[in-house]
Formats: sequence, C-alpha cells, structure tokens
Amino acid sequence: MGFMGRGGRRKRKNDDREVPDTPMQWRRMFSYIRPYTRRLLLALLASGASALLGLVFPSVIQRVLDSVLQQRDIRLLDSITLFLIVVFFFRSITSLIESYNLSYIGEKIVMDVRRDVYAQFQRLPLQFFVERRVGELTSRLNNDSTVMRSVLTNNISTLIQQSLTLTGAIIVMFVLNGG
Repeated sequence: MGFMGRGGRRKRKNDDREVPDTPMQWRRMFSYIRPYTRRLLLALLASGASALLGLVFPSVIQRVLDSVLQQRDIRLLDSITLFLIVVFFFRSITSLIESYNLSYIGEKIVMDVRRDVYAQFQRLPLQFFVERRVGELTSRLNNDSTVMRSVLTNNISTLIQQSLTLTGAIIVMFVLNGG
C-alpha cells in the first residue's frame, strides 16, 4: 500500500495469508538518527552554508558585468574573479563536509537497522523461515534499510538546502531589481 500505510490488509503474491499493512512508525525511525545528531547538524549547517554561498554568484555576476561593461575597470574584474575563486573553494569545502557526514550517518544507520533486524530474526521460530523465502527476506531487509537511510539523511538535507536556496534566490532577486 505504500510507504505511509493505509491500515488495511493486503495479500501476498501467490499466498492466501494476509499481511497487515501497518502505518509508518516515524518516532522509531528517527530513533536511529539520534546517536548521530551532532554529525547531522554539522552536515545540515554545511548544506545551508553551501546553499547560501551559491546565492553569491548572481550578485557577483552583476558586479562583473557592471565593471566590464560600464566602468571598464580591469582591476575590479580581477578582484571579483579572486573573490569568486574563494567562494568556489569554500562552497566545495562545505559540500565535502555535508557529503562526508551524510554518507557516514547513512551507512551507520543501515548498519544499525540491519543489526537490529538480524537480532530479531534470530529470536523468531524456525517455522517463520519455513513459511517464507529467505531471499525475499534478505531483499526486503536490504531495500528497506537503504530507503530508510535516504529518508533520514539525503532527503532531509535536500529539503533544507532547496528551501534555503529558494528563499535566498527570492531575496537576491528583490535586491538585484532594486527592491
């Protein structure tokens, strides 16, 4: 029924037994990210800084065009170019910090989820494994933990970065157009 669940029941393929379609337990899912909160905050700060540094480019390009076309000042063009190089450098550093920390957190979450699921598998009766295909269980474990990783790390970061970029772009457009 999907990621959020509908509370109903569905049948498996080639099987008459019904499997409950349970709703997503967000609190439990976010509990996996709790041990890595500091790294996540660092990644989100780096993501925000990267988004804000990306907003520098429109105003710098405007200054470049003004200096070249109107003032014909080559020294100003050189200083603006140097400033752009510094901005590119810092944006690369912030992107590196973000990517490294999100990858680290994501892999740790996948490891924690798989560890917990394997521990739960070991407590199940043998009949559980007789009635189900092991390959299906393994596939579900791998796919579901990877989706969970994406939701808890990359999607949150993308949401924040894109929101900052949109808000900042609107502000920059108003400033560049005189108000």
